[in-house]
Amino acid sequence: FFNAVEEIQPQIPPQDPLPSTIDCKTTALELIETESCGSSFHFLTNLSEDLCDDRDVVVAAIQRHGSALLFASERLKKDPDIIEIAIQAFPCSIQYAPPP
Repeated sequence: FFNAVEEIQPQIPPQDPLPSTIDCKTTALELIETESCGSSFHFLTNLSEDLCDDRDVVVAAIQRHGSALLFASERLKKDPDIIEIAIQAFPCSIQYAPPP
C-alpha cells in the first residue's frame, strides 16, 4: 500500500506556498474565486484580521462555502445579513453562527 502511495505522490503537482498572512483584498478574493466548492478553504486561516472583518471578502467566501463563516470577525458573525447569506447558500452553516 505505501509503495502505491509513494508512486502516486510524485505525480501530484506542487502547489505554490501561501503567504503566512494574506492581507491583500484582491489576493483573497482571487483565492476565494479559484477555490472549487467543497475545497478545504485552508487559506482562510491565513487571512489578516482586517480581511476577516471585510464584508466583501466574507460574503464572497460564505457564498462559496458556508463554513467560511467560521473565519469571519466576531462583528460579521453577528451581522444578520451575513448570517442570512450564509444560510441561503448553505443551510447547515447556521451551526457557525453565534446564538441569538
